[in-house]
Amino acid sequence: MNNIGVIAGHGIAEEDLQAYIDGALSRDRRVAVAQYLLAHPDVARRVGAYAIQRVMLRAALADLADEMVPPQLDLERLIRERREQVELASPTTGEAAPRRCRASGPHNGTRRGLRMTPHRPA
Repeated sequence: MNNIGVIAGHGIAEEDLQAYIDGALSRDRRVAVAQYLLAHPDVARRVGAYAIQRVMLRAALADLADEMVPPQLDLERLIRERREQVELASPTTGEAAPRRCRASGPHNGTRRGLRMTPHRPA
């Protein structure tokens, strides 16, 4: 935990309050935050509102959690396809062959008229 957002002199940070709501604190830290909340009802009301929001958000988004990931966003498939592309590009090393390009066109590589063409050694 960093000291950013530490509630004046109490060693309880906003991150602690959020972790308390999420049930992500160690037992000792959870007890410390609970004691702080008992002594500070204004903060306890705010944390209570956050907890209600958490429950409402989880309920509202529950159906999305059960949906299949669209194929275009399937990370495992994207990684597998990228690896296959690399293997096809250079079957002996598994690395993609380097692409060398040179600028050509009416402005010889300036922003306007930039066109990339394969580099052909002289």
